This record gives sequence, C-alpha cells and structure tokens, in this order.
Amino acid sequence: MFEEKDGKIYINLYVQPKSQKNEIIGEYNGRLKIKIRGLPADGEANKNIVNFFSKYLKTAKKNIEIVSGSTGRNKKIAILGLNLDEIKNKIL
Repeated sequence: MFEEKDGKIYINLYVQPKSQKNEIIGEYNGRLKIKIRGLPADGEANKNIVNFFSKYLKTAKKNIEIVSGSTGRNKKIAILGLNLDEIKNKIL
C-alpha cells in the first residue's frame, strides 16, 4: 500500500467517486480505499483527491501528484516533503 522511493512516498489507492464526503475507509485488496466527492468525468474526482490529501496531510497541493490510474479507480499518488512514518501515523 505504501512505498518509499526516490525521496517520495507512493500510496496505492482504490477510489470510490461520487460519495457524500471525502474520507479514508481503510485497506482494501492491498490498497488504501478512499471515498471522494465529485464525478470521475473531467478530472473532478482527481482534483478532489489532491485537495483531500493536501488538507489531510497538511502539505501543499504541489507536493501531491497522481502518477498512475488517472482514469480508473486504482490510482497511485506520490507525496513529497513528508516521511513514511508521518504519513502512516496520519492515515492509519
């Protein structure tokens, strides 16, 4: 679910769009399951993922990037500026 590589922390996500609110659900098939508001069309849900993790982890949006899965439910995000232990403590 979490991977540290090249100074970045990678998180594998399973995203459920069109939810009532943004929230972390927990582990699901080796991924972190999250519910996100917004439609998957026009990248709205992807923007909400970046905004959500930015606020949740208290880091700038520019430090969070969707590196794969931009059009599917299985995504991988990269986070700069935080270490793995900080992220795990906030998420788990």
